[in-house]
Amino acid sequence: MTEASQNRTILGELVNLYENECIDELESVKKEIVDIFKEVLDKYKIKYELVFINSVYKGEYYKFSSRVKSKDSISEKLVRSSDLLYLIRKYNLTSTEDIQQNKEDIKNYFISYEDIIGLKIIGELIIDTENIYDLIREKVEEFSAKEIEINGLSPQPITMKNGLPIYKLKCKFKNLYTFELQIKSQLQSAWGDMEHQLFYKDYSFTPVKSSAQSIMNEVGLLLQSVDKLLFKIRIAESNYQSEEEFSLFTNDIHKAYSEVIKDFLDIPHEQNLISLSHFLYNIYKSFFDNRDDIKVISEVVIDYKFVDFSVEETDILRNFRSLKALNLDLQILEFIILNWLKYLELYKDDEATYILSLKHFFDVYKRNICEKYSIPEDDEYFPFIFEKILSTVSNKKAFMGSEEFNNIANYYKLSHDLYSEEEEESSKLEKDMFHFIPVIYAVYKFDNNLEVINEQIQEIFYEDYTILNSHYEKMKEHIEYIQESDPNLYKFYEPFITANKNIMNILNEMGSVEE
Repeated sequence: MTEASQNRTILGELVNLYENECIDELESVKKEIVDIFKEVLDKYKIKYELVFINSVYKGEYYKFSSRVKSKDSISEKLVRSSDLLYLIRKYNLTSTEDIQQNKEDIKNYFISYEDIIGLKIIGELIIDTENIYDLIREKVEEFSAKEIEINGLSPQPITMKNGLPIYKLKCKFKNLYTFELQIKSQLQSAWGDMEHQLFYKDYSFTPVKSSAQSIMNEVGLLLQSVDKLLFKIRIAESNYQSEEEFSLFTNDIHKAYSEVIKDFLDIPHEQNLISLSHFLYNIYKSFFDNRDDIKVISEVVIDYKFVDFSVEETDILRNFRSLKALNLDLQILEFIILNWLKYLELYKDDEATYILSLKHFFDVYKRNICEKYSIPEDDEYFPFIFEKILSTVSNKKAFMGSEEFNNIANYYKLSHDLYSEEEEESSKLEKDMFHFIPVIYAVYKFDNNLEVINEQIQEIFYEDYTILNSHYEKMKEHIEYIQESDPNLYKFYEPFITANKNIMNILNEMGSVEE
């Protein structure tokens, strides 16, 4: 038997071993890997703008495709990459018996073979692939905790020969099974499959292939232009649907509550109802699925004698009722919220359910804020901070979904990053400070006056006010460091430096902190 003939025989036996001993195991492992990626992406899909809701259904801007190398593919790659010769020399393979004697080692070689498992996450558009990559990059520790090691996170994306960008990452599962993760848009994936068939799965030579590169690049540029156009259509459609739905909701709210509120207040209130519309719209969607229910819900009669309740109040409720007593917007807000909750049989015109109903409303409000500003609902600190803000500020807008929460959420995230870096070394006092300084910032943003929490500041920081100033200095240094790497992000964070300086000046004037 010639050497070439012997090698072909060995190749056939190796491929049979792969088919009989490896493929089932690899298919099972592939499913585990896909399930982990699905779990993590589903957990953070809202934060990374990977979900959609339209008039027909809701879903995600991504899907999964996976494969284990087939018998034919492994045979082709063993020959093309010279790995067949490597195995023959390494294990001195000359017969079927040699393969059986080294079966476990060869099997381990196959299951850890580069690219033996392929996972593709397909985003609808290129913007979705960018968001998927950001999610994976920022949650790499969660994957690590699930025994998935992700390599080559930077630089990404890489540019293929056809000019299209692609995210291609080398990964390992359970420190044994290697797999390649690709992140592509639907257009990129479709063209990639077609291109692979045209140019890589056919080894025959034709004159067309010699000039194929320029054709591939032109198609790549065309696909990128189409993707940009589709993104514009998505945004336009999303904005139109959102504005149309909100306009209809505002009209329904006006029809449903205008007369009943007029009878209750006996004063002009139209502008107040309009000013609450956006906030009510978001809260309503958390309570109900169907906008058409508004008219029916509004007809539920509530007894508004709760204004005289002598309830045992929480700090938030006490602050809300104090502000409500002097504010028409909050009175209207409370009236409508209680109407909705009575329809849901959570409020029953008594003091006990009044307290529970308002608590339910505050909890829903908190979830809305967390979702809107991409703060995980199970965040360790922000719920406390949010509740402290509602307990402390003296501005009605804090209870009406103010856009100031965008600034507050970003300030909190920046503070959290600084705190997380030094969490193990942080003292109890520093941890107390971390809980409290976003509240100080919130009071500054809402009230522009910190006197309302002056005593609390002194209680939290005891005699050592330098810790508060130290945090502000660390934040300043961090923001200035950002300036060197990302000027646009620096412009976004720069106002925090000014805010911190102003806060310290106010506290100095009140005698809370020392110069």
